[in-house]
Amino acid sequence: MTRGRGQGVRVGLLALLCAGVALALSGPAFGQAACEPVMPTSDIAVGMTGTGWTVSRGRTREPFSVEVLGVLKDGVG
Repeated sequence: MTRGRGQGVRVGLLALLCAGVALALSGPAFGQAACEPVMPTSDIAVGMTGTGWTVSRGRTREPFSVEVLGVLKDGVG
């Protein structure tokens, strides 16, 4: 029994959908930590300093220094 072209595409899309759902539901399995509270934009002022966190490789968080140069009103971040 052979599959038609349309059926193969549907099977592929179903597999992709299942993989996406599994990945979305497995977030805590990848060691995601809960986010710390975020400061409201209205409390941020030019000149403030702080520490940001990033991951360059693997899962190790690395700190970096931050200085606020300006605040965009109604900006998307």
